[in-house]
Amino acid sequence: MKKIYLHQVLPLLFGLMLLGCSKEEVPVIDSSKQAALLAAAEQYAVSSPYDEGTPGVDPSIVINLPTEPECPTRPASLPAEIIDNPTQEYKNETTLLDISQLENHKTYHKVQNDKLSVAFFDTFGAPIRALKLQPGAEGWNSEWGKAPQVESSGPEVLYIKYTRYLVATIYLSKPCTEFGLEIAPDHQNYDHLVEADFGLYFYGGTGGNVWKVTKSPSGARLVALKSKRPFTTVSIWQYDGPSDPSARAFAIANIRYKLAE
Repeated sequence: MKKIYLHQVLPLLFGLMLLGCSKEEVPVIDSSKQAALLAAAEQYAVSSPYDEGTPGVDPSIVINLPTEPECPTRPASLPAEIIDNPTQEYKNETTLLDISQLENHKTYHKVQNDKLSVAFFDTFGAPIRALKLQPGAEGWNSEWGKAPQVESSGPEVLYIKYTRYLVATIYLSKPCTEFGLEIAPDHQNYDHLVEADFGLYFYGGTGGNVWKVTKSPSGARLVALKSKRPFTTVSIWQYDGPSDPSARAFAIANIRYKLAE
């Protein structure tokens, strides 16, 4: 019989010991829990919950929401044209407010070009900040929309957390007669009704209003209006029934405007 020496057996025993230890240290994956986590993550169009992130460098011009008069005289609404889709005519007569130069995952209270500044405020008129996100797994991970309802399927967006019913009041540094943006909820696979009131200060509807049903993915909608009365604020509201799931935040893209003459 062939002899087996100790120096031949030891490596085998040592290997078996390591194998045994590694098996004990490998955690058991709960497939149902993993599936639940994945399903929860896929409910939203942003891979992580809204994070105020690191403040970006806002343009130097400071914008404050004007104080409403104590006894305001609210002018009657005038007929206004609702623009349903970003047609070539709409794009030709408006100017795109470019956000491509803003840093990704940084937050901004206002965006601007050399003609117009646009700032964001909450229900109480306090400044809020929008998170700049690029399309993709590390930003807005859901398809934005499809033509002809939107300009492109994957734009850069500004992501705004909202409280109660007001998503944001957008204040324009100069009066405009035409303004529009595309909007979508971060909560996926549910319809979300939004209303945009165009007016002065918080005066809703004096310039006109627009109602749209939005959805993610592929359900971003244009909220745009051409008014006969110049306006300086656009207040965006979100309405859900008491049993409907709420979005955590909304994203906006392709902000366009036309200054009043």
